[in-house]
Amino acid sequence: MHKIVGTLPHVFGFDRVTIWVSQADIKGLDEALGPHCHSFTLTAKPMKQNSLRKAKLEILQPTKEAFLALERCLNSSVRATPNYVEPGWDIICKNPKQAASMGQWRHVSVRFKSVRTLMTKPEEYEIYYYAPRTMGEANGKTSRVPVEYSDKNSKLRSQYAGHPCSHMEMRVYGIAAVQQLGLYSLADLTQFDHVAYWRKAVEIYKMPNKTALGKMVASPRQITTDYGFRKNADRWMQKHTVAGHFAMHNACVDEGKQFWRKLAQFPEEIIFGKPRRRCLI
Repeated sequence: MHKIVGTLPHVFGFDRVTIWVSQADIKGLDEALGPHCHSFTLTAKPMKQNSLRKAKLEILQPTKEAFLALERCLNSSVRATPNYVEPGWDIICKNPKQAASMGQWRHVSVRFKSVRTLMTKPEEYEIYYYAPRTMGEANGKTSRVPVEYSDKNSKLRSQYAGHPCSHMEMRVYGIAAVQQLGLYSLADLTQFDHVAYWRKAVEIYKMPNKTALGKMVASPRQITTDYGFRKNADRWMQKHTVAGHFAMHNACVDEGKQFWRKLAQFPEEIIFGKPRRRCLI
């Protein structure tokens, strides 16, 4: 699986962005944004916490050109403040079966470095959350919620839009959290380095074989045979299983750095260092 993931196209871009603007009516918005995003909604209603922010602009699958076009639409005195972003990363696949396999590869390989909560999956959806869904704007907290799903086609605007994919995104709620990513303005959104962001956000590991894993997690002198180590690995993996899939992130959160420091890291350059297989939007 590690060999396959390096041969597939990877698309990086914003899946969704919300921007508060200090002007309720923006002329020429349809012509400016229309060609450079999937859709957008402008709601002329002031922010409760700050009445100077007159309207909320929500944009789905914007390209960099969308932010440049919006900047040209706005009067120089109009302030635009991002308060919600979804940096996305799609692994483009040949068919839904391969997309599901890539989703499983992510489950057994990826740890979110700054996330200390466990991955969960609601029964009604084929979507995995790496933090409680209640941590967002609904209860007034700023937070980052990683999300993964592999049962939908790519929505990011690229030549691969509409292809089966394994999709991962980070839902970043609130102005403070968004600004921690260095996103203060439209210019920052335009210049955002998606590949550098994902390099920093995740660590990718090579899953050991069952015998090696069983030895890694066994107590000293507890087990002495390869068969025993493999059975021990099965029992240990079952403790960190979500919806029938082993979750490396959960294992790392539960076991701590004394576990994940023993793991071999996946060579990042295979994914993040090959421009011919990357598509930035």
